[in-house]
Amino acid sequence: MIQRSQIYGREATSLLRDITLYHHLYRQQLLRMYPGKEDKILKVLSHLTHTGRIQYDHSRDLYHDHTDEPINRARLAALWVLTDLIDRVE
Repeated sequence: MIQRSQIYGREATSLLRDITLYHHLYRQQLLRMYPGKEDKILKVLSHLTHTGRIQYDHSRDLYHDHTDEPINRARLAALWVLTDLIDRVE
C-alpha cells in the first residue's frame, strides 16, 4: 500500500521550501506555482497547516512559516509576475 508521504512527498517538500524561502505566499500564488496539481497542493497545504508546519491567515488568504518578519509587498508582487509566467518557462 502506498503511504501518504510517498504520494505527496515531493510536493510537501517543495511547498515547505517555497514557504520558508519567501515567508509569505498567497494561496493562489502557491496553486499557480504547481499547474495541474491544484487538488494535490490544497491537500498538502491542509496537512501542513493541520500539523503546524505552516500557518494560514484566513483574512488575507495567505500562508506563512511562523515568521515575525513583516509581509514584503515587493516580494509578493514579484511572485505574481513569476506565477503569471510560470507556464511559459521551462
